[in-house]
Amino acid sequence: MAELKKISEWFEQLPEKIKIRAIKNTPEWNKLTDQPSLKSAISIAFDWGSSPEGWDYWNQVLLFGSIKPNNFILILDIETTHASPNHGKIVEIGIVELDLSNGEKQIIFDEMTHEDGITASEVQNCWIIANSDMTVKDVQMSTNLRKLRPRVQAIFDFYPGGCTAFNNKFDFGYTESRGFSYQKKLPCPMLIAKPIVKALNKNGGIKNPNVNEAYQHFFPNTTYIEKHRGADDAFHEGDIVYELYKMGEFKLD
Repeated sequence: MAELKKISEWFEQLPEKIKIRAIKNTPEWNKLTDQPSLKSAISIAFDWGSSPEGWDYWNQVLLFGSIKPNNFILILDIETTHASPNHGKIVEIGIVELDLSNGEKQIIFDEMTHEDGITASEVQNCWIIANSDMTVKDVQMSTNLRKLRPRVQAIFDFYPGGCTAFNNKFDFGYTESRGFSYQKKLPCPMLIAKPIVKALNKNGGIKNPNVNEAYQHFFPNTTYIEKHRGADDAFHEGDIVYELYKMGEFKLD
């Protein structure tokens, strides 16, 4: 962790778009620049009583220590109450870091959430409640997405290597409709895997594989069954991405 870097040095290493957002989340900018290290600068953020989002953003920055090298990418998986972002709400976000140099993974975000306007009926009757171990109470007791937003955005900001998701049209569509942005959106592993896995639809045609079908193709001796939970799904989707990367099919450019 680069604790000895002054906060001004940190800002110099940030891409311009992220620097603008970081400054926006730093209401005590003049005070912070006088601190001898990033850690001491962030420690005074406890005084930002009127700006909890600024604290959440910079607390996540401190956990990272630095912007990640390009060989580290993110795997995103969200759970929602409806397939359409216009009719549903996000109820879980899972984010996994994947090191493409060796395939190592770690869960870096795993949170239930809810959005303003969500209803008990909407949750009770949604597909994810019926098809996973998620409960209505889990959603009721979760943190509002507004509170989680700074931490999640900081994660996207500090991985210039990019982010992907299995069926990324769905995950990116939902999150971008909620105001999240990405440094780099990587190709969709589901679409890349389609001609490799060759999963069949009921009419015998090749279809987009689901996570189970893709995982069983690359790891036929496992008994993995998709849990439909954000972080666990993303963790196993990372394995699929890494296999595609080693084959030369999943490309960063």
